[in-house]
Amino acid sequence: MKKLELTSPAGNIEKGILALHYGADSVYIGFPGFSLRSGAETFPMEELQKLTDEAHRMNKKIYYAFNIFAHNQHIPLFREALEKTKDLKPDGLILSDPGLLSLARKTLPDIHLSVSTQANITNYETVNVWKSIGADRIILARELSIDEIKQVRDHTELELEVFVHGAICMSYSGRCLLSSFMTAPELGMTHHKFGSPKIRQANLGDCVQPCRFKYALVEENRRDLAFPIEEDQWGTYVLSAKDLCLLEHLNELIQAGVEVFKIEGRMKSLYYVADMTRVYRAGLDLAEKGEKISQEVLDEVYKVSHRGYSTGFTVPEPGSKGASYTGYIKTYQFLAMVEGETEPGLYKLKVFNAFSDNMEIEAIGPGMKNKKIEAGRFSLYDKEKKKIETIRHQFDGFMKTDEKLSKYDILRVKIE
Repeated sequence: MKKLELTSPAGNIEKGILALHYGADSVYIGFPGFSLRSGAETFPMEELQKLTDEAHRMNKKIYYAFNIFAHNQHIPLFREALEKTKDLKPDGLILSDPGLLSLARKTLPDIHLSVSTQANITNYETVNVWKSIGADRIILARELSIDEIKQVRDHTELELEVFVHGAICMSYSGRCLLSSFMTAPELGMTHHKFGSPKIRQANLGDCVQPCRFKYALVEENRRDLAFPIEEDQWGTYVLSAKDLCLLEHLNELIQAGVEVFKIEGRMKSLYYVADMTRVYRAGLDLAEKGEKISQEVLDEVYKVSHRGYSTGFTVPEPGSKGASYTGYIKTYQFLAMVEGETEPGLYKLKVFNAFSDNMEIEAIGPGMKNKKIEAGRFSLYDKEKKKIETIRHQFDGFMKTDEKLSKYDILRVKIE
C-alpha cells in the first residue's frame, strides 16, 4: 500500500507553514488568478516561493491549485503562469479544466497533476479519460459513497484523494450559478455589500456564498414587505449545508483504497487550519494502525467554528438533516499565536483577539498538545514590554508564564 498523505489548506503563506508544522504531509495553495479562492490568494511570487521552500525543507510537499474553469482569455495567461511555475518547483498542480491539464502536461511533462473535485468525477470511466490526458491523481467528487470509491479503486491505479473535513457546497461539487446570478449587473442584482460592481462567478474563484445567506419570502405585490421563512424550530438557513466530518470513518476510507485525505478551508483561520490538521494527523495515524480514535481527538472537531457536522454522501445517515439551520457554531475563541521565546518564560505573541490576564486560557500545539493556563499563571506586556492587563487585537505583545510554550503554539479561550 502506498504511503497515506494528509493534505491541508494554505489560504496564505502563514497558514501553509502552520499546517506543515501541525502535521500535514502536504499543503495546497491557489496560484494567484487561477484558483477558486481568488479573494484570499493574492500574494507575490516571492511568498509562494517561500512556502514552497519551507515545505521542501521539511521534506513535505506543496501543490498549486489552478482549478478555475478557464475562458479563452485565460489561456495565454495560463501559459505564462506555467513558465513561472517551472522556476518555483512545486510538487504538483491541481486542475479542473481538461484543456488546462493537457497544456500543463505538455509544458511540464514531469510534474504531478491532480484533477480537482470541481471536475465532478463520479465513476471509473471518467477516471480513465483523465488518465489518458496525463492525470496522476483524482480528487473524487464529494457525492460518492465509500462503496462507490471502492469500485473506482478496483478499476484504476491512479492515486485517489477525498475530502474528509470542511465546508460542503449545496450545489453539485461546487458547480453553482447562484453567485453569478445574484451579482449580475444586467439583472440589477449587484449590491454594495459584495464590494464590486462586477459579476462574482463561483467557477472563477469569486463566489459570494449566497447559500449561506438568510432568506425571507416576498410576495409579488408587496415587495417592500419581507416575511421570514420559518423552517420549524431550526431557523431559515435552508440552503446552507452542514460541514463534512469523516474523522470516524478514516479506516473505512483506507480500506476503500483512498491514499490522500484532504481538509477544506483555505478561507478559514490559522487556528482552524492548525487544529483540524493536528486532529486528522492523529486520527489518520491511529486509523492506519487499526486503532480506535480517542474521544479527546473526536471532541476537538467541535472546538473550531463549524455549521454542525454530517458525513455527507460518503457515509449516508438515514434520517439525518444535511442543512445547517443555525449558521455557525462557535465554542472557542482564537486569541493569539506564539511567535517565539525571547527570554526564558517570555513569549512574543501575534494577537488576533483581545484577552486579559484574569482569564483561563488554553495553549494548543502539534501532537494534540493541550495545556490550560489559569488566571494568575501568566502576565501580559505590550510591545515595549510594559505590563498591561489586556492585550488588544492586532497589537503584538508578550506573555510571561511558567508553562513551557513553543513557536507556533496557539492560545484560545472557551466562550460558552
